Amino acid sequence: MRSAQKPLRSISISINEGDDLGRLRSAFDLGADAVFFDLEDHVPRPKLPLARQNIRTIVEERGSDMPIFVRVNRASRAELLDDLEAVVCPELYAVILPKIEHPEEVRVLDHLLGLFENRAGTEVGSTLILPLLESAQGIRQAYEVAEASSRIAYMGGMVNEHGDPARSIGYQWTREVTETLYIRQKVLLDARSAGVPYPVCGTWNPAADLNGLEDFAVTCKNIGYFGLMTMPIPEHIEIANRVFTPTQDEIDYWAEIIELMDAVSQDEIMPDLVVNGQIIPANRGEWGRIRLALGAAYGVLPSADRTKLVADHVGRASDSWRDLASKGDGNGAG
Repeated sequence: MRSAQKPLRSISISINEGDDLGRLRSAFDLGADAVFFDLEDHVPRPKLPLARQNIRTIVEERGSDMPIFVRVNRASRAELLDDLEAVVCPELYAVILPKIEHPEEVRVLDHLLGLFENRAGTEVGSTLILPLLESAQGIRQAYEVAEASSRIAYMGGMVNEHGDPARSIGYQWTREVTETLYIRQKVLLDARSAGVPYPVCGTWNPAADLNGLEDFAVTCKNIGYFGLMTMPIPEHIEIANRVFTPTQDEIDYWAEIIELMDAVSQDEIMPDLVVNGQIIPANRGEWGRIRLALGAAYGVLPSADRTKLVADHVGRASDSWRDLASKGDGNGAG
């Protein structure tokens, strides 16, 4: 049985035809948090039976070690049933449903997964769904898609240089990728408002442009994504893992702030603080706890020898702002 859903910094797309077990196994050596195998675009129809068999073998071998996503055929294709029969098992982490146009496609997949899970003897509801929105119509309905199943733990604005989203929407790819920023933000907002816990974005295609990839990843992180779908290139995966991992300095800082807040809280009411001249309202504590939990998920824990912080002021932020204003210092935090 797979572990519970969790944040993922990198989902490596294994781009091959599924006919070589050795190549499939090599996908686990690249350093990604999760692996994405394909039964759709990259597999010629005559090779589908062998690809299904090989991917099932790999899922059973490695699914308990690392989250495995399998992209099946779209909901309108007859191959979907054979795909699900082949890959649904206790070790499968998630199914990727491509080319979604309407939320009903997700509801159909949710129902089918329940049937195949029951047949496979695995817990009904345990297989997650990652919906791929690859058209203008699908992206427009991102919120409805995200709400269509409680199995959806990951989704996002999946853009690329020359693929289905570019053809459907008509954007012209640039290195700055500002032409897709709205798409990524729109799907992110829809996903989060529907309760999707770990939005992931993608995909950076120029294989040799590592600086461009890092800029893309940083932007995605800054607007709220938890990770990227990546090309199966170790350097791409390393960048995604590094960018989406909280730094040691950040974790140490929040560990100190939360410790200060907990030490002076009264009747479970968290106070505002001033630390090193910076006002830290109590509601920032919740953000700190989120960052500490994310760091822990990736093994970044507060250092035992971290720099200790001291609160200059404990109380209402309004008092601190008045004190600072009287000194001509408007520094504050929201």
